[in-house]
Amino acid sequence: MKQLLTFLTFCVVSASASALDFVIPYSTGGSTSLVLQNILPAIKAVGVDADVRYVGNCRMAQAQLTGKPQLYFWSNDLECATPTIDPTSFVALFYWTPLYLCGRQDNLSAYKTGNVKLAVNVGPLHSQLGGAIRAAMSTDMRVISYANTGAIKTSLVTNEVDLVLTTIGPALVAEGLAKCYAASTNNNLAGLVTLKSITGDVANSVYFATGWISAQGMAPADLKNIQNAVQEQMRTAAYRDLIVGKMKRELPDATVEQQIHRVTQSLQLNK
Repeated sequence: MKQLLTFLTFCVVSASASALDFVIPYSTGGSTSLVLQNILPAIKAVGVDADVRYVGNCRMAQAQLTGKPQLYFWSNDLECATPTIDPTSFVALFYWTPLYLCGRQDNLSAYKTGNVKLAVNVGPLHSQLGGAIRAAMSTDMRVISYANTGAIKTSLVTNEVDLVLTTIGPALVAEGLAKCYAASTNNNLAGLVTLKSITGDVANSVYFATGWISAQGMAPADLKNIQNAVQEQMRTAAYRDLIVGKMKRELPDATVEQQIHRVTQSLQLNK
């Protein structure tokens, strides 16, 4: 009888759990994968079995958003148009960070001559900023696009490139892989000059990246359960250790309303 009850209980739990696609517009192996490993157990705890689908780019991700109940990750630094954020479908802001210009030399002036290669992320925003850095520093500089932050880090470690424009600058410094020279902020951050002081007042020279989860096609109660679970997980010491300690990025704001405001700001910066 005990075995039968256990079996019946398992059936009820299995039947009540729902499978849900979680669309990611990146390839595997980037920083988003690290955050998902921390977040997914919280989603599963509220009865949602999220099937993570890394589709490679945002155009393919958009093609997946057909109206059926899904979660999806988005960022304002992707290579195609970012959707307007809908407060009624927002789940959580993972983190936010400026872009950092980093390399291995003691100072930025060392890159003004020679065959210098600069790694940037895919997309017009990064290519344009890379072009502005090239124009300000050296016409011999070559700007190369990489698929994600993981690929940019690898390109620096393997000496494929000399400079990187990336969201993971402080993490590279902490690992002893690079020295950062500038950040895309309004004022000096941690002793770094502003990117704007190098490029001049060009588009997106003052900029910060945000990565967030939204949902589509979900009942409000189901969305609220997921939102609460993820927000609670992001307040844990484990999440702080991951974002601040390991990834060296900025934690999300304390409330959902503040997170939505920051994402909205980031979208306005990206226009």
